[in-house]
Amino acid sequence: MKVYPSIASANPLNISGELEKIRGHPHVHVDIEDGHFLPNITFGQKTVRQLVQQTDFEFDLHLLTDQPYLFLQTLSGCHFSHICFHGEASAYPLREINLIKKMGAKAGIAVNFKTQVRGFRPFFPSLDYILIMTAEPDEAGENFCPAMIEKIQEARAILPKNIEIWADGGIQAENIRSLSETGVTAVVMGRAVWNSADPLQSLKEYEKL
Repeated sequence: MKVYPSIASANPLNISGELEKIRGHPHVHVDIEDGHFLPNITFGQKTVRQLVQQTDFEFDLHLLTDQPYLFLQTLSGCHFSHICFHGEASAYPLREINLIKKMGAKAGIAVNFKTQVRGFRPFFPSLDYILIMTAEPDEAGENFCPAMIEKIQEARAILPKNIEIWADGGIQAENIRSLSETGVTAVVMGRAVWNSADPLQSLKEYEKL
């Protein structure tokens, strides 16, 4: 199980210092939230570009935005290991998928609670992973939703074996084992990492679960 720490949950006034706390861990997850697709705003494209170009982490990008194609265009030239966008925000997902692959990244589609993975079956041959949200902005703490375990199981049953499943949202240590048993290969963790006394040690422990 790979664990991707979400920098959006770190101290926004000291991003460089927060990244230093996990020096030695290879992966960092970056959320761009635009205030439209989601009510929150995280990072602009300039900030993300600086993060990618001036640090030596392997970054993956999660676009929680309207018009994901436009955001991808402005970030062309940046190297990401993986990029996903929300299927709910795209009229023509192959357009985003093909641009992501031109950028040299693995391509994924993210889905919210209400969205069925089977609806993206025509795109399976072009996808590398599906990211399933396990929490949503709910005005109740954005905690992990156990009902998403069944959704992940259903997704694994219909997805080709080469397509990975990632989980993102409210994940704590006690959720990792059950997610792994469903076939999830990577989890995004935010508060569980950055609220710990030693984020790097926490990441090492989570990846052993």
